[in-house]
Amino acid sequence: CIDASWRPLPPVTNPLEQLEQRQEVRSKNKNKSGWRPLPPVTNPFEQLDQRKEARSKNKNESGYITPEWSCEEDDEGYSKTVDIDDVTDVEDPYYEDVDKDIPDKSYKLQSADNYKVLPETNPGLKLPTIQFTEPVESSESLISQMNNGFKNEIRIVLIGKTGAGKSTTGNILLGKKYFAAATSPFSVTKQCCRGESKHHERKIVVVDTPGLFDTELSPEEIQKEIIRCINMSVPGPHIFLILLKVGRLTPEEISTLDQLFDIFGENMCRFCMIVFTRVEDLEREGSTIDKYIGEGGPVLSKYIRKCHGRYFALMNPQSEEDPFKQSTKLFQEINKVLSQNKNAFFTNTFYRDAKDSLNTSLKLTFNNQENTNRKKLIEIETDCDRKINEKRSQRHQLSDELSYQNVVKMQLKSKREAIQELDDDDTLSDELVKLDLENDECYIRMSMIEKEKADTESEYAEFKTEKKFLLEARTNEFHNELLKAATMVIQEQTKLLEPHFIKILKKQQEIRDFKTWVESGAHFSDKQIRKYYTDKEKGLQKQKEEMEKKVRKER
Repeated sequence: CIDASWRPLPPVTNPLEQLEQRQEVRSKNKNKSGWRPLPPVTNPFEQLDQRKEARSKNKNESGYITPEWSCEEDDEGYSKTVDIDDVTDVEDPYYEDVDKDIPDKSYKLQSADNYKVLPETNPGLKLPTIQFTEPVESSESLISQMNNGFKNEIRIVLIGKTGAGKSTTGNILLGKKYFAAATSPFSVTKQCCRGESKHHERKIVVVDTPGLFDTELSPEEIQKEIIRCINMSVPGPHIFLILLKVGRLTPEEISTLDQLFDIFGENMCRFCMIVFTRVEDLEREGSTIDKYIGEGGPVLSKYIRKCHGRYFALMNPQSEEDPFKQSTKLFQEINKVLSQNKNAFFTNTFYRDAKDSLNTSLKLTFNNQENTNRKKLIEIETDCDRKINEKRSQRHQLSDELSYQNVVKMQLKSKREAIQELDDDDTLSDELVKLDLENDECYIRMSMIEKEKADTESEYAEFKTEKKFLLEARTNEFHNELLKAATMVIQEQTKLLEPHFIKILKKQQEIRDFKTWVESGAHFSDKQIRKYYTDKEKGLQKQKEEMEKKVRKER
């Protein structure tokens, strides 16, 4: 007899037709269900390179490529974001007001993918950069990696008037033709430039100052160049090389040197060395550098004493081997200064403010980038988990259905055994035929379920692999975006600190003018002079505090 709990089987269909129908339904609904074939799993860095190569092929009609990282554009359509993966010279886009009178257009910032490396004779406005040597997990880690990069640098600032040989000296130190140099009465370099090279596993950074001695520049332009020099040599130079061409010191040189010592403070003297250029002129006259210094008078002797007696005679290179010889000798003297200062670098209020501002900006940048990255990671995980859960649920359903078919199979087996016990041959034959058909149908359904379950298991594993790949790729993208944002922060420091520093420089200039006036013969009582200086210092401090509050508020 048949058990009353038995239920009839579904109608029999052709297995091949079932398979075709199932594949057709899957092809129609694969986008709705979120299913899609996974790309071959490769290195995330290779994927990013392929993505960048694809972007370079898909230029828009104007020839520019939309950068990955959203950014603003200026009035001429140039992007203010530079893809530092493809660029070695990063320009400062915020000093366009200094360049208004300069016809050379090579300083204009171009979009990241169309950026052309500037020629050797025009190095551009390079600024400090950050290189990640390990994953950045916090803002402290970001600042720490920047500071570690600073530790491996020797930062050199060149100071001198037009024609003193700053650019030539910079090229000798870098070991390559980086700065534009020419024997001309006019200043070749109009803005501060920063060059970099390697020397005995250390990074050499040379900042070539323009016309700090240039009478063609207004006081405001000179102040801006001083600020630019500070930002290019953050957190502070290891040595100032004061270049003086052999000959009589001009009033212009004396005034500018006094002004620089006054701006940077007396502590600057510990980090200074005088470099005399065009020494070959003395040899042609049958003289020597020692004799020249002895006959230079009290003014020259005063500056040599200020620099703790440090000076170097630099010959103009006459052959290909001369630059190497001169560089070796000059670095020996520079290393002596570094040893005397125990590898410390110069710092003062300007450099400390610049470094503090940079650290604060980097912290804010990291927090903003991290928040954006966290949202994108949540989106990736949510989407991937949804797909994984769908496949997990589908896998459980198929397992339940397979278990049910096993129960059906066992019921068919029990029914067959029960029929075989009957004595009626006609009934036995008909029932056995029906059971064989039902058993075949059950076998076909179980085969189909097992195949679909295997496909589901494969898709489930693929989705888990895809999730891991997407999270790794997102981490790499986060580091690239953070690097771009940090580079933009460094570029923005000049514009951010300019109002603050200019006010301080103007106050210092007022104090210098007052000192000059007093020394010229004006008579004031000691009480009046002390009151004047006290009021000036209080006003200067108040202006500084107000500017710091304003900067913090803007951030």
